Amino acid sequence: MVERTREELIGQHQRILHPPEDIVNGGVSNTYKKHVSTHEGTVLETKIVTKTGKIRDVAIKANKILLGNKILVQGVFRDITEQKMAARELKEYREHLEKIVEKRTEELSNLNEQLRQIQKMQAIGTLAGGIAHDFNNILSIIMGFTEIAMYKTSENSSIKKDLERIMTASDR
Repeated sequence: MVERTREELIGQHQRILHPPEDIVNGGVSNTYKKHVSTHEGTVLETKIVTKTGKIRDVAIKANKILLGNKILVQGVFRDITEQKMAARELKEYREHLEKIVEKRTEELSNLNEQLRQIQKMQAIGTLAGGIAHDFNNILSIIMGFTEIAMYKTSENSSIKKDLERIMTASDR
């Protein structure tokens, strides 16, 4: 994980494992300071630097050891680099899916609005068709009675021409 042998690590200061930006006054890492000030067995996440300079994400479980007047910290490192990468990828994918869902929801909302407009137009068409049918029924009655009146009226009657005009207008 750190690309160092056991011999390269034993007796070395812990700062060789931490990025320079993690080293604070006194030459110790922020992680070391947290481990010294927290409960025994606390697991902290941080970054370490391998021998070749690669940065790795790790979870460190540390125990304090008193050796004379010195407090030593013994840490057990677990590489969580791939876990962190997977979590980042999962987050990015979730955000991507959320954008797709948002877009599809908006499209669905637009389609629902179009459907409502179509249904309104259909209702207006049905109403207009009903009114036209009722009007046609009334017109048929008018034409029927006009035909009867024309049949009963003599050819020379002034009313006959008016009845013919009614038939012509009704026949449109």
